[in-house]
Amino acid sequence: MDKGGFSSDGYIVDQKQLLGFPYGRYSSDWNGCGWIAAYNLLRSQGRDVSCEEIRREMSDRLRFGGFFGTSVGNVRSCLRRRGLKTALILGKRRALSAASKAPGGVLRFHDGEYPHYVAFSRERDGLCRFYNADSEEERYVLSMEDFYRIHVTGRFVRALILNKT
Repeated sequence: MDKGGFSSDGYIVDQKQLLGFPYGRYSSDWNGCGWIAAYNLLRSQGRDVSCEEIRREMSDRLRFGGFFGTSVGNVRSCLRRRGLKTALILGKRRALSAASKAPGGVLRFHDGEYPHYVAFSRERDGLCRFYNADSEEERYVLSMEDFYRIHVTGRFVRALILNKT
């Protein structure tokens, strides 16, 4: 895969660079944020995974060829198959509260234009690193509250929060 959408430490941070990499009947630059979030979270938790393997596996499980993107269940199943257990949290306030304390996870939210998935991992001092959230920065680090304020619109947020191991 072309390294154009990757950070120097191997995370996918710019989905728009994945034009031409199929995901269902479409291209990953359009509907690939689900598999990208799964890959980034797995990588952040020390799992040795190939982005090609994750993309292929999750593509095989898409409904309607990926027209509606990736289901939360598809992301959760991919994580579970690789040993990451998650709790599904529904609702904007509940997801914010759970994500603020979590070691990492995946958020599905409306970004003002489209539904979008973003993986995050806990950094220092209560901050999180967000992957594939802002293509202008290789390391996008801020508080969960600031991320919500800047990126999350609407009430329909779903969070897959890592269970502490």
